[in-house]
Amino acid sequence: MRRKIDMNCAQAARILRISDSHIRGMFEGIAKAGLKSFCPDILGSPESIYNQIHQHIALETFSVTVQLGGYNSMGLNPHLLSKPALLTEWY
Repeated sequence: MRRKIDMNCAQAARILRISDSHIRGMFEGIAKAGLKSFCPDILGSPESIYNQIHQHIALETFSVTVQLGGYNSMGLNPHLLSKPALLTEWY
C-alpha cells in the first residue's frame, strides 16, 4: 500500500512516517473488533450500528496510536484527545 502513495503530496509524505508497528496496531484493532476490513457505509446512515462500530474503532485506534507517538511526525497535538466531541465531529 505504501508504494501507491504520491510522494509529491506533503501530507502523504508525513503519513509514510507512521511506523509499520503503529499501522499494524491499527489493523489489529480492526481485527479484534471482529471486522475483516475497515469499510464504513459512506452512503448509509451515520447512526446505523454498522457505521457506529466503524466510528468507534476509528476513534479508538486513532487515540491509541496518538498516545503511542504514532503521529508525532505529523505535528499532531495529543491534547486533542481530551476533546472527544471534536474528534467525533472530525470523523
